[in-house]
Amino acid sequence: MNKTDHITRIPRLFKVVLGLSLALNLLVIGVIVGAGARGGGPMRGAGLTNYAMPYVKALPGEDRRAIFKRMRRDSVPQMPDRKQRRALYFQMVSVLEADSFDKVAAEAILKQQGTTSVAAMTAAQTAWIEHVSEMDDAARQAYAVDVQQVLERRHKHKKPKQ
Repeated sequence: MNKTDHITRIPRLFKVVLGLSLALNLLVIGVIVGAGARGGGPMRGAGLTNYAMPYVKALPGEDRRAIFKRMRRDSVPQMPDRKQRRALYFQMVSVLEADSFDKVAAEAILKQQGTTSVAAMTAAQTAWIEHVSEMDDAARQAYAVDVQQVLERRHKHKKPKQ
């Protein structure tokens, strides 16, 4: 037997660990895809921005992109970017982790986040109104049908209240 005939085998434990890792990854992907298909996710529910979701979902993709582009173009100049908004969350984490809770600091962060949210919501509403006002009557009426369908799909999945 020469040296080229020798085959190295993968240990059984390595195969088991690799299989478990693959299974865990598939489980995580399944949860994410399932939440997305259901229309849910961690932010699902009666949030401040969810009121607009039927209007947004009913728009074709190119119309959504046009609205978001208009929002970015016309937004308030002092509106923080994504990196700055994320930094506010980490500031709050620091406040929450401290040995003594700094109520004033927490309130200041929440106030700044609230101001940002209102500015974003106002910019989105303005962009949406402008977009819809540019539609002709037939396009706007077809859009109304699409919004109605989104609303009907949304309520079809809810369990009846008892």
